[in-house]
Amino acid sequence: MSWTKYIPLVLFLGILVVPFAMRSAAPAGIREDVPRVIIMTPHVRQISEEFSRGFSAWHQREYGGPAEIDWRGPLGTSEILKLLRAQYTAHLKREVSRIAAEAPDRLLDPALSLDGTFKPGDIGLDVVFGGGSFDHGRIKSRETSSIAVPVMPGRGRVRAVLAPADRVEASKLGEMRELRADVSIEGRPAVRLRVPVEALTGGLEAIRPLAEGAKSVELELEGGRLLREFGVPMSVPAGLGEAEIAALSPNEIGAERLYDAEQYWIGTALSSFGIVFNRDLFAEAELPMPTRFEDLTNDRLQGLIALADPRQSGSLTTAIDMVINSFAWRAAKDGGWSELLLERDGIARAIAAGKRDEVEEAFARAWRTLREITANARYYASSSTKPPVDVSQGEAAAGLAIDFYGKTQAQAVLAPGAKGEGRVGFIDPEGQTNYDADPVSVLRGGPNEELAKRFVRYCLSKEAQSLWQFRAGQASGLVGGSGLPLGPREYELRRFPIRRDMYAEPYFAEFVDRVNPFDRAPKARPVGWRDGIGVMMPAFSVDVAEEQRAAWAALSEARRTPGFASSLLAEMERLFYALPMTRLPDGREVAFTAEEFPRIAGAWRESRARGRLKADYVLGYTEFFRRNYEEVVRLSRSAAGGGGASARSAQPLETASVAK
Repeated sequence: MSWTKYIPLVLFLGILVVPFAMRSAAPAGIREDVPRVIIMTPHVRQISEEFSRGFSAWHQREYGGPAEIDWRGPLGTSEILKLLRAQYTAHLKREVSRIAAEAPDRLLDPALSLDGTFKPGDIGLDVVFGGGSFDHGRIKSRETSSIAVPVMPGRGRVRAVLAPADRVEASKLGEMRELRADVSIEGRPAVRLRVPVEALTGGLEAIRPLAEGAKSVELELEGGRLLREFGVPMSVPAGLGEAEIAALSPNEIGAERLYDAEQYWIGTALSSFGIVFNRDLFAEAELPMPTRFEDLTNDRLQGLIALADPRQSGSLTTAIDMVINSFAWRAAKDGGWSELLLERDGIARAIAAGKRDEVEEAFARAWRTLREITANARYYASSSTKPPVDVSQGEAAAGLAIDFYGKTQAQAVLAPGAKGEGRVGFIDPEGQTNYDADPVSVLRGGPNEELAKRFVRYCLSKEAQSLWQFRAGQASGLVGGSGLPLGPREYELRRFPIRRDMYAEPYFAEFVDRVNPFDRAPKARPVGWRDGIGVMMPAFSVDVAEEQRAAWAALSEARRTPGFASSLLAEMERLFYALPMTRLPDGREVAFTAEEFPRIAGAWRESRARGRLKADYVLGYTEFFRRNYEEVVRLSRSAAGGGGASARSAQPLETASVAK
């Protein structure tokens, strides 16, 4: 019997083991006889060390006994989510298998929930500390850790009444693959199920009455094909009292929240994003120091921009989201329709208000700018902590970074005792960036939920809040509510506290960065283009980085060449910046525009839910960009008399479509 059949099992067990194996350098010497909270984090070692010391001292003072932190990481937030999902879905599968063996009819009970099946220690982690509010929202979402299981395995035809959860349109009926519906089987109470087309006896014609206005339809279904989704929030409410949560009132910074209203995540600090840059390399390139994101598009920075892979780094995705948001914000400000972006559906409101051309121009400029920044990429790291380090070491001229990564790296390379500007700088372009909560979440089924909730309370104490911005090793003379001195012992973390009262005296006087983000945060909301980053950016850059660099170099050279044929240059530019058409599930082909983006993103979500996103769309997009880039290089070489022998001649693709 071949051992290779065990490879999937080994890989799966490896995923589960990683969180326990990954630890930061702090703290050393975890004692088994001391209560400890196990924390997974994307944060760097300096934060871990300061919070370890602070939490231990605070817990001893507040609860009269010791407590320690057992750190796991650092890992990128996207990787953390993958590891968590593996653990929670494994638990869900075990529970469903148990229920199916003991009482299979329970799988059709509408009241069945698996939330309460997690016991302490079922999950090997207590807390996720760090990352953006978007990622912690995903930790809360049932969709993140969900499984779809057959509810009547092995059953043949069953009589049922089906009431659709989604609208069934006659024009789209032929394109349907699956229907979400409340299904009453053989007189049982209705339960929400996924009904694949293959489960419909008689095919799609059986549900045509729904497309003609019927609210429900009685029909026969193949019971063995019916699926039910079971999901669970991976986090639990933090349980803070009114007085504790009042420290974050009002719950807003600009258009963002400071904490989840149900306390599934609580912000502990504020993050902004910007550009970390090497002054020496910019000077060598005879370029002015960057002041806005567009400055990273200069083709003299080819191979000098350090970026992270958005599929692995949630913070990089948030940074890019802010870059593309800024184009809509500026267009709205210049056009006098900023108030339309105060709502979540601001872009749709702007289009409906007759601002379509302005919106589309902003959308096009945003993605064009991102294409040019990525064309200058040196590499794509798996974590957002790498680019600032490489910039400081002269391996890259600039990169996108979280504010405190950029600031602390700039500070780290200063000579002892030096003040002012060093070789590394950081700027968060005002009007182009927003502020986001950096939260903490208590995990469901962790070994020590009570200690985890105490850690959340500590994070909101003045002792913990002072760690983010006070100068290190300088006794301020200030103390917190538990009587402990304020400020970090060794490292200046250069992050903004989330409590507003820390921006008043006497605390504000101790800040390293005397900036109040509550005064700077824009009121405009994110415009909803974030979903495009994880799909399009890998397709037009990360997975075709070599081809993109070659095309960008060829295009840049053509632009600088006197007498280069204008018609040929125009064709090269068209090919380089082209974006693919997308075939929607209803068969329509649409362009990648602001107006069509909600429908495109919806098609991606539907495809992702079926595990088909890569096959349905990403591979087609990637091939589209690869062939266009190769054609740019071929045209350049042809113009130079090289004949393009090493570049594959190809007609550019037009559509990335759903696989049939």
